Amino acid sequence: TRIVSDAHRKRMWKVNGLVDPSFLVDGYVAGTWNVSQTKREALLDIAPFDAPVPRAVRTELEAEGLRLLSFLAPRTERHNVVVHSSVDA
Repeated sequence: TRIVSDAHRKRMWKVNGLVDPSFLVDGYVAGTWNVSQTKREALLDIAPFDAPVPRAVRTELEAEGLRLLSFLAPRTERHNVVVHSSVDA
């Protein structure tokens, strides 16, 4: 409960006990992310729990996401980051 609200905790944990990768905004879990990759493209889907995502936060998520993809998929031609409006998008 310190960094994850009860409402958001339920959206992170899966039935089998696995936890989706998550990201923090101002010290609190604010959503989940997932990476998919082909030979040519690495895509980071970011799904915030709450909408709307402030422009400054979106800009930071996109920049950090590109850095993450550079690390995870250094040989991929294209790196793309998509920040959805909310987790239900």
